[in-house]
Amino acid sequence: LVGQRQLLKMLKLWGILPAFRSGFMAVTRDESRHVAFGVWALQQAVESGHETHIHKAIDRSIASCLRVYANPKERLSISPEMPKALREQIDFRKRWKFGIESLCKRLRAAHVDEDYLRNLDSRSWEIINQAVTDYESNWNEEHPVRLFDRGEL
Repeated sequence: LVGQRQLLKMLKLWGILPAFRSGFMAVTRDESRHVAFGVWALQQAVESGHETHIHKAIDRSIASCLRVYANPKERLSISPEMPKALREQIDFRKRWKFGIESLCKRLRAAHVDEDYLRNLDSRSWEIINQAVTDYESNWNEEHPVRLFDRGEL
């Protein structure tokens, strides 16, 4: 949903592909219903005493999921000619924050333990920061997020 909403926001901002945007918005609404069902199913699992299984599933997959955001294995570039409105849409920290907050919000709605969620939030940032460090080591150059950090984009 995070990626779908981001794409819809960018297409609307650019004012392009209105027919695609309309159809994709319907797909996104449908996906939202699937996510809502998933949250309900997680809530049922928590209430049935299976919360530790949820923790294990998240712990097993969170690093792989979050490292995609910082993308240490792919060289990224942001053209200085990119329109400002588009650059603002790809602000890495805002996207990472939105993704982490969305996950925690849904898990909170499923009644997952608050201590676990606080720990998940801090671990998530550790994973992303390590991925940024790995990117810089892999490519021997700064991750593009540093441009945003310094206000250069």
